[in-house]
Amino acid sequence: MTEFLESLPALQKVYFISAIVGGTGFVVMTAMQFLGADLELDGDVGGDAGLDTSGTADVSFKLLSVHGLTAFSMIFGLAGLSLTREFGTTWFESLIGATAAGSATVWILKKLFAFFVGLKSSGTTDMNRAINEQGTVYMQIPAEGVGKVQLPVQGRLQTLDAVSADHQELTTGTRVQVVEIISGNTLKVKRAE
Repeated sequence: MTEFLESLPALQKVYFISAIVGGTGFVVMTAMQFLGADLELDGDVGGDAGLDTSGTADVSFKLLSVHGLTAFSMIFGLAGLSLTREFGTTWFESLIGATAAGSATVWILKKLFAFFVGLKSSGTTDMNRAINEQGTVYMQIPAEGVGKVQLPVQGRLQTLDAVSADHQELTTGTRVQVVEIISGNTLKVKRAE
């Protein structure tokens, strides 16, 4: 390996080292992200670096992040090495081409990671979507008390606490409609028409 590195001209050595360092960093960071590790590098005077493995795996990619710099370095080195060795371009042309390739890669990766982040969902039920939904009484609702109803909310069948809107007893199996959401997950229901 050292013989190969010594045989390269100075600019190709820079490209080669850039590709190796950037590629290694990019692969390690990508693997860590998809395995659930979140690497936080703070730029404080003390230069502290922390590794949070809480399993949140927030797949974020910022233009000037360590991940972005490693991706740029990797493609910059590979493109520059390819342009000088295979295409015989001048040092200036290879520098411009390598910079353009590295920048384009960072831009593409940023868009790709933003797309992946857009695919996640919170999984939290928005109870306001239950208003006007129809379901059935699961456990009898007394005139002045709490019972249970089953109804679909955001595509999932849920069993929730319910009270009668018109203070009438609603027996098990009665078809009801949600009128209002009362504190938290308690619904106010009336007999469906």
